[in-house]
Amino acid sequence: MCCTGFEFPEGKDEFGRELEHETRRPLLLDATLGGRPRASGCRLLSLPAEVLAEILDALLYDGRAALAALALVNSDCRQLARSAQFVEIRFDYSPRSHQLARHLSQEGTVVEAMSQPPAIATCVRSVKVASHRDWVAQAHPQLFDAVFGLQSAAAYSAEQRHRLEEEAHQVYYNEYRPAVLRAISAMPHLDSVDWHDGPAMDASCFEAITYSPAQHLILRQANLREPYVLEPPLSPAVIPLRSLYLKTQLQGHGSSGSFQDELARKLRHWTPTPDCNVFAESILRRCAATLERLTWHTPDHLIGQEGALPASHEPLEFPRLRHLVLDWIGLQPQHLLSFLSPSLRRLRLCGYSTKMVGRYSALPSCAPLHNLEALAILCLRRAPPEEVDPILPFIENNAHVRELAVGPVKNEMMDTRIIPLLSPKAFTNLTWLLLWWAGLGTEALYDTFEIPEASIAAIGQLVSLRQLLLVGGEHYAPTCQWLIDHDMVRARLAALSNLQRLALCRDTYHCWTGPAASYYQTRVLQTEADLDLARARPDLDEASDDDGVRADGQEDDPWSSDDSDAGRIDGQVLWERAHRNRMLTQAERYAAVMPNLESVYCGQWLMAIEEGGGGKVAVPLSKQRSDWWAWLGDMYVVQPFGHFL
Repeated sequence: MCCTGFEFPEGKDEFGRELEHETRRPLLLDATLGGRPRASGCRLLSLPAEVLAEILDALLYDGRAALAALALVNSDCRQLARSAQFVEIRFDYSPRSHQLARHLSQEGTVVEAMSQPPAIATCVRSVKVASHRDWVAQAHPQLFDAVFGLQSAAAYSAEQRHRLEEEAHQVYYNEYRPAVLRAISAMPHLDSVDWHDGPAMDASCFEAITYSPAQHLILRQANLREPYVLEPPLSPAVIPLRSLYLKTQLQGHGSSGSFQDELARKLRHWTPTPDCNVFAESILRRCAATLERLTWHTPDHLIGQEGALPASHEPLEFPRLRHLVLDWIGLQPQHLLSFLSPSLRRLRLCGYSTKMVGRYSALPSCAPLHNLEALAILCLRRAPPEEVDPILPFIENNAHVRELAVGPVKNEMMDTRIIPLLSPKAFTNLTWLLLWWAGLGTEALYDTFEIPEASIAAIGQLVSLRQLLLVGGEHYAPTCQWLIDHDMVRARLAALSNLQRLALCRDTYHCWTGPAASYYQTRVLQTEADLDLARARPDLDEASDDDGVRADGQEDDPWSSDDSDAGRIDGQVLWERAHRNRMLTQAERYAAVMPNLESVYCGQWLMAIEEGGGGKVAVPLSKQRSDWWAWLGDMYVVQPFGHFL
């Protein structure tokens, strides 16, 4: 039943990046004993709890076997091992999840007594509830077959499907989830709850969660049975949350609330309608006094709907709020201002639709946020000029920030409205900057554009910068549209002597067989010089079957018109090598004029800058090109803007 045995397949996002995860340290032994004295008199267990925690950390490096051996020594050692094994648990509907939920639920029903052994529940600090579709299908194979079987679904009658649904409903709603909720209620040191389960949440869920000691709550795409108002007795008068991630929706009109519908939602990613501002306001009101971090998302299908928060006329105040993300939240202007607390340190405003006209009109009246360190304005992609205008003075009023992200913005708007704001005399503290030109849109996929030299020159005057990200074009477009001139960019950015990381994203290059926008799709060597370039750094080349290099170590003819896979793949591999080597050369040239440069991203290659015998040398940090979003998540975004991008 060790929680470390639970496999959670949702550990990566849609870009292949590891999801951000805050590792919690195990509790000290005395806390997990629930007030009981230590039973053992051995010298090891007479050490202070803090020293035992350091020993436990060392054992964790040896894996589960070391913890399992420790647990067999005596009752105190068993609880010490449990403090690491069960510090974080995940209920994913697997057989082990069912077993663990039942055990913890039974622990909670036992009258606390010193004669009882210490409970597992006292060791738990974090709980994630996220039924995985594979485990759901495995637990209810006939229902899965009746709903999704390509051949077998037709063999089930409506009555049979209804019976199977009722059986699954009985297991989940009457057995499994009540056990999970009782387990949560029995955890005295619970710090975090992450609810990402498909079936609709009911009142019992919120009662268990809000009365728990958890200070961090994540409601990730949570489906609510009805628009609950969190107030006594359903919840405490004050819910002392420190952080809240809110992405909820009402059970839709197209859903009966049945287990079959919820199974369909998990397996087909079915999403109901509509939103629930009443619930959002009630939970925000209960935790506003203590909240330090808020991330509030609107589900994709609800983007642009009216923001009715707050439902009452009483203003919301967040005296401790430091980190705020409003993602596609269509608040009325005056309501938006109530979230912009003077205590804010990091702010992201994201999303714009034609139904959100005027949402940012009150921003010019917002006083400077003197504690603000990081500002991300990512709500301008489709905004007309009149919607952008109110945001400009807000950026100017907060020129003291150290980190700034703006975009995607229409090209002309970026060059004529955003860039002129970035005066080096005003933005004297700026060390991290992301500017994102929206490009030419999906209507002109094979056209290219150039970022004006004047814009690059203006950026080159921000000499305090240490990290710079320039993006040209739509992230989701199949082609790249920024036809970059590295010589010009390098010359105009040469004054950035403090720069440590440079990222040039969605860049493309001339291609003699087609439009430059299709450079990465065409992948054809153009000249003999390209072939020589492909062979220029053999130490980086790895001969393998999937590289397209023959078993005898010889290259096939890259100019061959042979349509066989071998000839075609080999030419593409040589192109990849030539392109990689060209980007390495460009990175080394940037390093030659920027003495503190540590890494460069261009041409879809992430490269480190190292000291070589004859100067700076660029070294690729992967074996192949990679999407900018995937790599920069770790290298550029997570560290300074971990909760923003």
